[in-house]
Amino acid sequence: MSQARLDVGEESLEVLRQEVPLQIETAGAELERARAEYATAEADEQKIRRDSERPMAYPKGGCKLAGEPQTEAQLEAIRRGVARGQPYGGEQWVGRPAKQLGLESTLRAPHRPRKGQPNQ
Repeated sequence: MSQARLDVGEESLEVLRQEVPLQIETAGAELERARAEYATAEADEQKIRRDSERPMAYPKGGCKLAGEPQTEAQLEAIRRGVARGQPYGGEQWVGRPAKQLGLESTLRAPHRPRKGQPNQ
């Protein structure tokens, strides 16, 4: 078996000595970037999976309640909950899931309070 000999000049070798480490460095940086993107995607997927689990049990008779017509006040509360991303229910019940899910800010007024008025 004979080996082929590549005849390259000193100038070509110098170019290779400069370019190959740069290519290796670039490939390493791309690999690290891909690993970081994968880790972020993995964390996002785990968060979605965790958030999609039901945080609390449905109330007893919940299916029956869902089929009943709502009053105008209840419809307004549901619309406000959807628009602001806040849990729906009585004041005492809403506080617990809002705290568990980090939604306390959705329970406060959406705008900055006027001077001299307490934030509700």
